[in-house]
Amino acid sequence: MKIGFIGCGGVAQWAHFKRLGKIPDVEITALHDISPKQMASAQKRFPGAKTYESPEALAEQSGVDAVYICLPPMAHGAAELAVARKGLPMFIEKPIANTLNTARKVRDAMRAGDVLCSVGYHWRYSDLTAKGRSFLAGRKVQLALGWWMGGMPGGPGHWWLSKDQSGGQIVEQTTHIVDLARCYLGEVKRVHAAGIRGGRSDKSGYDVEDASVANLEFESGTVCNIASTCLLDGTAGRVGLTLIGEKFMLEHMDGLKIHLPGEVQEQHSREDAYVTEDKVFIEAVRTKNASGILSTYEDAFKTLAVTLAANESMQTGKVVNVE
Repeated sequence: MKIGFIGCGGVAQWAHFKRLGKIPDVEITALHDISPKQMASAQKRFPGAKTYESPEALAEQSGVDAVYICLPPMAHGAAELAVARKGLPMFIEKPIANTLNTARKVRDAMRAGDVLCSVGYHWRYSDLTAKGRSFLAGRKVQLALGWWMGGMPGGPGHWWLSKDQSGGQIVEQTTHIVDLARCYLGEVKRVHAAGIRGGRSDKSGYDVEDASVANLEFESGTVCNIASTCLLDGTAGRVGLTLIGEKFMLEHMDGLKIHLPGEVQEQHSREDAYVTEDKVFIEAVRTKNASGILSTYEDAFKTLAVTLAANESMQTGKVVNVE
């Protein structure tokens, strides 16, 4: 199977290049990136691959069987539309855009062309998530608490530091926690959020929030608080989700810990969820059967809508209904 990559830096390099190499009969044959440095690095890694000047050229001329799109939030849209016009299956890294308008255009094009698509919310493919969902069957979650607490990526001028480009931390990073919460709890109907900026004395020229909190109300009635911060460069952080109901607490972080009266059950993953999501996508392309894909474009659109509602709430101070 011949695979093309639109976007050859970041997550393409540390996640998918390596994992796809573990899947038999898969070859990366086409590359595009606007950065000469990233293009040269990918060419060195895949000397037999051809390079293309634009996403449109790669989609039209490369003869690939599927395309990976690994772009920053503000760069999504044109690449997906070009690939959709050719009817090629695509794997898109999260978040799928930084505006609903862009994502809606892509969604509509995929619907029109019945395009197979998987989005890179890898926690959905974790064996821990499957075990957590199994435990929760028949149980009611009343309260959820989530965290994405870490450092601020990127140096001066990096797209992550601009909210217009990255969408901010909730859209670009905490999206994983929002998506995991949706995976466990269903759909969100209302969001209220607040944030603070200007706390990084060692950074300049950025306008993303240093810290934020978002309160989510699910259609099921579950209430959820998710805290985010990028203040913790080089220090301890926390990433995960805790779910609480009558006489139980489930913690999903680097492992799964279930607290019950008089006992604690603890499990750690034996699988690489990045490998699993790539295998599932490749198998879907081979068989033309998307039933194994756990994060479709339609579903990722819903996660984006929640994170953008949080941004709107931070700006307006109002509760926002999720589209």
